[in-house]
Amino acid sequence: MKWTIMDRKKIKELEKAIKYRFRHKNLLFQALTHKSSLPNSKESTSIYQQNGNNERLEFLGDAVLDLVISNYLYRSYPNYQEGELTKFRSHLVNATRLLKKAQEISLEKYIIWKEEETNNEKERRNSGLSDTYEAIIGAIYIDRGIKWATKFISFHFSKEIRSIEQGEYEKDYKSFFQEFSLKTFKEMPVYEIISTEGKEHRKNFNVKVSIKNEIYGQGSGWTVKKAQQSAAQAALRHFGEEAEEKFVSKIPSKKVKGRI
Repeated sequence: MKWTIMDRKKIKELEKAIKYRFRHKNLLFQALTHKSSLPNSKESTSIYQQNGNNERLEFLGDAVLDLVISNYLYRSYPNYQEGELTKFRSHLVNATRLLKKAQEISLEKYIIWKEEETNNEKERRNSGLSDTYEAIIGAIYIDRGIKWATKFISFHFSKEIRSIEQGEYEKDYKSFFQEFSLKTFKEMPVYEIISTEGKEHRKNFNVKVSIKNEIYGQGSGWTVKKAQQSAAQAALRHFGEEAEEKFVSKIPSKKVKGRI
């Protein structure tokens, strides 16, 4: 959607969607302004000088999100080491998760960018959505400080936080098996596509994982990544329950759930 000025109706609509009301509306305007929307000519940039694009706010929002989530994990799980906490944070904060959060609030229709940018390739558009979501976090931090930024993140990530607390998060078996392989064999596991099935738009991939040319697991999935995860899980199970329990962390329940 192409705008030159954010109107009051759209501001209220988006604020309702994100469950936050800005004291300084220009911060929200800046957070939604993609760099592609700014004129190239120096003579025509005067009306944009006050706000600018959202890249600086995205930079800040990324740091704030990392801080809030890291602080939550550090305080909530004192018996877990840095490596395990990093895995949990990666589950909560990643490109896929941020894109999903942006899509949940229909953020794309509020972003201010050139028409050709909205019609750009899917990967670039998705990146713009994720960046804008982080820019909104940065704008909230500037608008009212870390307390309100924490409230925003706690509300929007409550489902994912509960999944961490209940041990229902999506386990990264590929990372677990890599750690196991390095400690056991001093070698990185190698993944290879064995075959593909189905139509072009709906292929099923079959993958094997090996160490020193020895196959330890096979798996399948609708994407190569999912197939690799399945193969890694099978490989861990090949080495028995002890190996799987050692490298696949289980998180205890908390007294207070779903809050940061």
